[in-house]
Amino acid sequence: MANWLSIRGAAPFEIRDGVDVTIGRGQHCDLCLYSTMLSREHARVRWENGRPVLFDLESLNGTFVGLDRVARHQLRDGDLIRLGDITVQFRVCQGPPAEPPDETAAPDALAPDEETAVAPDAFETSNETRIYSRTAVLHQKVFEYDELAWLMGELGTRAAALLGPSSIEQPDLGAWFGEVGHDEAAVWELLRLGVIRPRDAKSPLKVLPGRVVAAACVMTKRAEKLRGALAGQKAIWNEMAALRYQVRQGPIFKPLRLVARAYRPGRGLDEVTLERLIYELENIYAPDLAGPVLDAELRRLQVLGFLCPSPGRRAEAWFPAGWTDGTIQLAPRGRAMLEGFRLEE
Repeated sequence: MANWLSIRGAAPFEIRDGVDVTIGRGQHCDLCLYSTMLSREHARVRWENGRPVLFDLESLNGTFVGLDRVARHQLRDGDLIRLGDITVQFRVCQGPPAEPPDETAAPDALAPDEETAVAPDAFETSNETRIYSRTAVLHQKVFEYDELAWLMGELGTRAAALLGPSSIEQPDLGAWFGEVGHDEAAVWELLRLGVIRPRDAKSPLKVLPGRVVAAACVMTKRAEKLRGALAGQKAIWNEMAALRYQVRQGPIFKPLRLVARAYRPGRGLDEVTLERLIYELENIYAPDLAGPVLDAELRRLQVLGFLCPSPGRRAEAWFPAGWTDGTIQLAPRGRAMLEGFRLEE
């Protein structure tokens, strides 16, 4: 069986397995459709786990499946896609399909028994096209993330290493490393939690001894708040606002928003891993950032705590030769920020 995009007044376009298809009015697009209502790059069909998925590319007039405007939709046989004023039907069949139906027909053309004969589960779309009232959801989901409470739970016995020595507030942590008894494990654990960070995102920490690593690090802003909370003081910390401000200083900010918003009509970000995030950045939302530029931005995200070492990983995670080798993962604060992007208006 083959996959086709059927367009009224044009020859059917075959989608080959594993080959992404860009749709728009730009002549460079794989499927070029002329309409002033289409963006130059309007939408893209991409393959995920052997299934074609339709993505809107921040088009001006939107991408619709049926009546729903979508940012991401797993295609099914018979789906009617509207791109601007052009209707495209996705078909799975052996040979070239017929033209899609004329959507200008009156919606009440169906007989009453035809309208009620459809099984309820025929409308089950796995929430792919759910319409949100996002403002309330944004406040409920994003701001319930409590960075300090999460850190306090993760620190455990390492809290003493953060709370006790006054030298942790110095410009580098060389003296602090001596005060905690040259505890290399404490250095790597505090780095994993984002309580301390390298001053320079280019420092190859994995080849340095613990003393030198400590001297190359400083305490983060959230560690200052955390020390107060551990001492019993009231600490107010708008973690998402601070992280968003820091991330937006680099070119990866807008592509991250586009990735997160692609999952807006779906089931959330549970399926988003670092591997998928990097794939979508490289192939869809930020192909111009590929190579050294993207690598530098990912290292900056790691320093900001947006990314963190996977459980049990230490030196090999700072900084890895490959970002998809399993040593790095999305940190809770990074996922919370993406969730904010996903739900915002």
